[in-house]
Amino acid sequence: MKTGIFYSFSSGKTQGVGERIVKEFGDNIEINDIEEIDGSKFLDYDLIIIGVSTWFDGGLPDYWEDFLPEFDKADLSNKKVAIFGLGNQQGYPENFGDAISVIAEVLEPHGCRLLGFTSTDGYDFEESKSIREGKFMGLVIDEETQPELTVDRITNWVTQIKKEYNS
Repeated sequence: MKTGIFYSFSSGKTQGVGERIVKEFGDNIEINDIEEIDGSKFLDYDLIIIGVSTWFDGGLPDYWEDFLPEFDKADLSNKKVAIFGLGNQQGYPENFGDAISVIAEVLEPHGCRLLGFTSTDGYDFEESKSIREGKFMGLVIDEETQPELTVDRITNWVTQIKKEYNS
């Protein structure tokens, strides 16, 4: 499986988590800065991993907002996509990790299949739009209040998406 991970290098915490995912994933994963590519780049991969942070009241960072029209260039039929997002459950408990849902809602109409849904257990927040059928639609990392859990969450998630990809 050819895997590409996509995030912005200008977002330090998202880049840091992305680098940890790459290290955990091992060989055969290519890193892409979304500020330097177009939507057709997604077609190069069998598995697409997207990293995005949630800003303020649940919105996307500007670089992702600017990139969203690029998805219209990509037919993602039969592509498998896993999303990780950063959020702050204490600072923004009413929209924790919402950016994952924004990306998912843009991608799914283009034919992809989402992988890597994770449990909401162990988090303390009020609301998140990124919950579907009782689970987050990807991996949510809180580097602000739970950095000690990041490594284990990444390890478990990477193992999970590799299994889901092959099923």
